[in-house]
Amino acid sequence: MKVQVNMYANLRQYSPANEASFTLQLACGSTVGNLINTLKIPQSVKMVILINGRRADANTHLSPEDKIILFPPMEGG
Repeated sequence: MKVQVNMYANLRQYSPANEASFTLQLACGSTVGNLINTLKIPQSVKMVILINGRRADANTHLSPEDKIILFPPMEGG
């Protein structure tokens, strides 16, 4: 299945060809955790995950054509 991925800030370094937006082919039944492993993002890297505009975590299952956004947590006030 194909999913659309957008990565921001320091997470962009883990994207193919250092691109902020790309399409990725994953096996059916994949989770966000599978996506993170495919991109070789270390577990120590903190991030906010959105799928189709909704908060998600590593255990969330993906569907074809999902739009995934990964960005670092925001701090400050």
